[in-house]
Amino acid sequence: MRVDAGHTGPATAAELAAAIAPERLVADYAAALHRRTDRIHEDTAGRYLRHVEQWLAYTAARRIDPLAPGVADVENFASRATVADRRGRPARRRPSAEITRQRLTALSGFYDHLHGLGLVAANPARPLARPQPDPRAGEDVRRLTPAEVAAILAAARADGPAAHAVFRALADLGVRAVEIQRATCGNYRPGADGGPVLHTQGRHGVHTGRRLPATTVEAIDEALEWRRVVSPRTPMTGPRNPLFAVPKGHRHGPPGGLDAHRFATLFRRVLRNSGVARPEEITARAFRHAWVRHGIAVGWTVLDVQAELGHRHLSSTLRYLVGGAPDLHPLAVAIRPMAAFVAEAVVMLRAVCGGEDLPVSLATAERRRAAEQAHRELDILRELHAARVEAAAAQAEVERMRARLAAFGPNDLRPLKLVEQP
Repeated sequence: MRVDAGHTGPATAAELAAAIAPERLVADYAAALHRRTDRIHEDTAGRYLRHVEQWLAYTAARRIDPLAPGVADVENFASRATVADRRGRPARRRPSAEITRQRLTALSGFYDHLHGLGLVAANPARPLARPQPDPRAGEDVRRLTPAEVAAILAAARADGPAAHAVFRALADLGVRAVEIQRATCGNYRPGADGGPVLHTQGRHGVHTGRRLPATTVEAIDEALEWRRVVSPRTPMTGPRNPLFAVPKGHRHGPPGGLDAHRFATLFRRVLRNSGVARPEEITARAFRHAWVRHGIAVGWTVLDVQAELGHRHLSSTLRYLVGGAPDLHPLAVAIRPMAAFVAEAVVMLRAVCGGEDLPVSLATAERRRAAEQAHRELDILRELHAARVEAAAAQAEVERMRARLAAFGPNDLRPLKLVEQP
């Protein structure tokens, strides 16, 4: 659901109380969430509104007064009411701990808003404890090896430029699927100072500038060129257009924005054609876990990975290392000095031991290492030149002293008389 920016809410609490209706309550809460867009992202606000709508439908079906519910009613809805699927059809499975936490958070904010309007005496969701994220929730994520990621990237390249760019972002940067869907052409800056950058928008609207390896830049540029060729009249390459687009309708159709449904379809198709064992176990989150673990295995620290991911707290990064940090890769000693940042090191690891047929970053790193070696040799030559200048000056001073000594004759050198002290 989209927050309605045009709704300004009721004039007084009495006006809202005189015409209590679920639609009116949701609309007023939507307006309140819209005024908090500096702290709540639009997607998060949409989830809150969906949970509130489901709660009002739950109370209507059970004849519960939504302005005077009991704590037990809120708890039953949050932890026991079945979850509807994406098409709105009711599901039989019970809500997970994450859904329960989201429901309690949404209802707590909803009743705080009604309490501020004077419509409820207390917040029935506040006394309930919200389930905390499981610190070991990452153990069930499939751990991809560099060779498996390389095989998936090869299948994505065979699928087309659009698919290759999407999977490049997943594998090279370790971004979330939602960050790929939100990225616009204005977020992509290949000519930025310090190298190409992609600005991603993660959870809670946090923006992070991600430095791009040469392989990612090449894939994105190829996908943008594909869009210009396929749809020359409307290439969809403006600053506000989505950066990642896929063919609509069929694999050779015109480009369309990458939404959740198209991403899921593309993801399943590429994994099915990759030849990787048990592709049904691989999720988009597995690429993010693999990126973190491969970056640390190459020799980067957890703090380096945290800074590149844009995590505010170190605990968010440590969740990707459930079960212990990976062992240092034998090639880390050779790869780590050549990589300028974590993403580049991850690409190098796949190119070396994963069989990836894109050694562009390796060639770039080799040139960088050769340039650094040339600079070091130039510094040594400058030091040698300075030492030679000093030696030549000292030699000239010695020769001058010798010339002065040669000007004296044998009689000019008289013995010195010793003066006795009284």
